[in-house]
Amino acid sequence: MYDTRRCIVLDLSETGAQIGLEKPLRPGEGAILQVVDLDHFGTIVRHGEGANGGVNGIEFDSPLSKSDVLAVRHFAETFEERERLALRQEAQAWVAGVG
Repeated sequence: MYDTRRCIVLDLSETGAQIGLEKPLRPGEGAILQVVDLDHFGTIVRHGEGANGGVNGIEFDSPLSKSDVLAVRHFAETFEERERLALRQEAQAWVAGVG
């Protein structure tokens, strides 16, 4: 909780998450998972390292609601489409000389 690291959420449930990081955290460390409009506290409970980074398991201090889990999953499922649309809009603005 003393620095900010980008991660990939590999799995999410009401009680915790599995995240991929370039440099994994140590078990027992506190963490805040920030994704979409969610800021949720937890503790690192699992740690694994590989050639391309590592994986951590976070156990949340209090469970997420089902609607929070579904909102994050929906965000992930529609991410690629939103990125493609944003790129298209940026290209159209550039061609039009806007911005």
